[in-house]
Amino acid sequence: LLPLLPRSGHSAVYEEGRETLYLFGGISPTPDDPGLAMFHSDLWKLKAGEWTKVAVEGGPSARHEHRACVVATEAGKFMCVFGGVDEGRTYDELWMFDLERESWELLKVEKGEKPQSREMHCMAAGGSGGGSGTCSSLYVTGGRHTETGEVLKDLWVFDFKSMGWTRLGNPPSKRCSHGGGLMLDEGYLVLFGGFDGGEVMYDDFIVYDISGESGWSEMEVEAAPVIRFSLASCVVGGGGE
Repeated sequence: LLPLLPRSGHSAVYEEGRETLYLFGGISPTPDDPGLAMFHSDLWKLKAGEWTKVAVEGGPSARHEHRACVVATEAGKFMCVFGGVDEGRTYDELWMFDLERESWELLKVEKGEKPQSREMHCMAAGGSGGGSGTCSSLYVTGGRHTETGEVLKDLWVFDFKSMGWTRLGNPPSKRCSHGGGLMLDEGYLVLFGGFDGGEVMYDDFIVYDISGESGWSEMEVEAAPVIRFSLASCVVGGGGE
């Protein structure tokens, strides 16, 4: 059993009810040859200060620069994983890991449009699912399509009731490696930072009204962080539960 190796480009999410942090994927230097990359498909959980590898069959292939978040639907609590890239392919898959049964499921969308494959995007979950503390929506925006190098300027929402994707209004600028989250009490998806894939980096806060009434706008803040990308961010409170 390999230990939890140092890595980057992984995802980590916290599930409050279980007081557990889940870590998936990422990339590391190969132990025998640091010049070669090793992509990971392993899943680990941290509880009470102890790491444990989750022994589970199937699931997403090895990748990094994917995005993950915890959702609570009427069917249970899940860790959702979307996108990512390995040495030769960018992914458009949406996987769900059942936190109770500890099993993976690939959600197959047979009809309608869906987001193209990407890495370095932003993803957040929220919306009322009709039950206490449940989630109905998953938002994906921006990122980069690695095969073409295109940095994306789009916003999508996945509805857990209809099990389908819908494209929403485009953000004001293309960007990848940005941070973001859903402020449910205020009804906004908030994005910060990132870059356009070239020389333009951002230090702006842009928000999307998830009710659809006002679309995108820029949030004015005092003493904002300096320009950056490849950042980490989260929403504290205001989760709608």
